[in-house]
Amino acid sequence: MHLTLGEAPTALIGPNGAGKTTLARLLTGELRPSQGSITASGRVVFLPQHRRPEPCGSVAEALGIDPQWRAFTRILAGEGGQDDLLTVGECWDLEDQARAALERMGLADLALDRPAATLSGGEQTRVALAGCLLQNPELLILDEPTNHLDRAARQAVYRLVETQPGLLIISHDRELLRRVAHIVELSPLGVRHYGGNLDLYERERQLQAEAARQRLDHAEQEWDRLRREAQQAQERKARRDGRGKRQRAQGGQAKVLLDVMKERSERSKGRLAQRIVRQSQGVEAQCREAQAQVAREAPPGFELPTVTLPADKGVLALDAAAYRPPNAARLVVPPQTWQMNGPARIAITGPNGSGKTTLLKLLAGRLNPTEGVIRRGTAQVAYLAQEPEFAQGGTVLEVVGWARPDLAEGVRRELLAPFLFRGDEVDQKVTGLSGGERLRLALCLAWSSPHPPELLLLDEPTNHLDLEAQAQLEGALRRYAGALVVVSHDEGFLQRIGIKGRIELGSL
Repeated sequence: MHLTLGEAPTALIGPNGAGKTTLARLLTGELRPSQGSITASGRVVFLPQHRRPEPCGSVAEALGIDPQWRAFTRILAGEGGQDDLLTVGECWDLEDQARAALERMGLADLALDRPAATLSGGEQTRVALAGCLLQNPELLILDEPTNHLDRAARQAVYRLVETQPGLLIISHDRELLRRVAHIVELSPLGVRHYGGNLDLYERERQLQAEAARQRLDHAEQEWDRLRREAQQAQERKARRDGRGKRQRAQGGQAKVLLDVMKERSERSKGRLAQRIVRQSQGVEAQCREAQAQVAREAPPGFELPTVTLPADKGVLALDAAAYRPPNAARLVVPPQTWQMNGPARIAITGPNGSGKTTLLKLLAGRLNPTEGVIRRGTAQVAYLAQEPEFAQGGTVLEVVGWARPDLAEGVRRELLAPFLFRGDEVDQKVTGLSGGERLRLALCLAWSSPHPPELLLLDEPTNHLDLEAQAQLEGALRRYAGALVVVSHDEGFLQRIGIKGRIELGSL
């Protein structure tokens, strides 16, 4: 690939497994290219998606300034020595810089000596971002920076995108992608550059998909024309052969002349057949290429099998239902009184730590309320956690077989087909599945029961999905006719799947 990155914010997108994180590691120098070269004019800093914060460290340690800050505080207290002066060096405004970086990330009141383990996951991410800013990078690479962040934390990242020069962001957050100046799409086929944000990208992809469909239509029409031409040639040959036989039988022409005519006909037929074969081989290759391009530009969606749920059927009823974990001092889920009828669509929203996942588990029956009552009007409930878990080591087909050992292999394959697992794809190991594939398999397992779910409970379903998988999920959920409860911080996603009601939980 050829890639130039400047000050304008650039997004790197593509299907899971395309190599986006590997490219980031190449840009930082952690990996070396096997061919070609990478040149950086300044400091490159990379914040990976999966980090391991020190369990006993402080905020200052998470920022990467712990030795200097401790030396600085000892000097201010009159307890510093020569070593502390050397440690601080020229960084006498380090604390001011740290607080300014934390303020940019919406954490102005965070104490530098606070244990990092007491921070929420979203706060830890924002502290890590502030630590990156303290390094004054010319290029800052962020890998899925908004994953697992609540709405307030996401806004801090969005502000950073709008103000920080030299950003490369690996992300599938649609709201974030609308704030960048360039998009680079990485796929197994190579790299595509788009000189704009997500809106321009989607318009161009739509044009590319339409052009691919037109090429496929043209190739299929050409294939049909060649097939008709071959059929007509065969029919003409049959008529000529019939006339020749009749003429031989009648003896109207000399045998030598008839033999010459037959030989010419055979040669002509052979040349025509060879031409048709050559053309058909070329058109067949064009058809295959066009079909593959259509699949790339406009990938197929998947369908959730049909559910019929009467509009007046009571699905959920909560009467002052609340939850306090064992030995906890306070409620994790405050008292809830509401009901849900028919194919309603509800979002559970609120900041991280407000009890959204716990409430979802209460609705699913995974937990029992410690106060009040939850009544379910249906036993057909499916709950999909943020990280779907499957038996390790098995294939897609085996996982379905373990869930439904009573089903023959052919029936299991039929179950998997609507969820886009067909042919050899059912033999993939679940450990190697992408986020979208794992979600589709989890949905397939939910629908593998004799009675399909009338109530579907989803916890942050888009967290690990690329744009293609997000679009597939949104289409399937829009067409789903059952009741739906979703936990998500993605407002655009909630709008696109037709959420009408909301349960807002406050911070604890």
